[in-house]
Amino acid sequence: MDEDGLPIVGSGVDLTKVPAIQQRRTVAYLNQFIVHTVRFLNRFSTVCEEVCMVYLFTEINKAPTYFSPSLYLVQRNLPAYRFVYSK
Repeated sequence: MDEDGLPIVGSGVDLTKVPAIQQRRTVAYLNQFIVHTVRFLNRFSTVCEEVCMVYLFTEINKAPTYFSPSLYLVQRNLPAYRFVYSK
């Protein structure tokens, strides 16, 4: 036994005399753990999806401002490129 009076599992403990763990209680704890874990993962995935959607929405709205000047230059010079590379 340790300082608190609890038996330490080891060679001095006869496991045949230790009472069995109640199966109903174990199943209830396991079910509770699974339910709480699934709830957490569902909430976490929902938050992640919302954050990603907000990020993508803001980036998509910013994209035309990033590409507008370069797109304008390409469109403006497109006839010149066709003339130079035509055979």
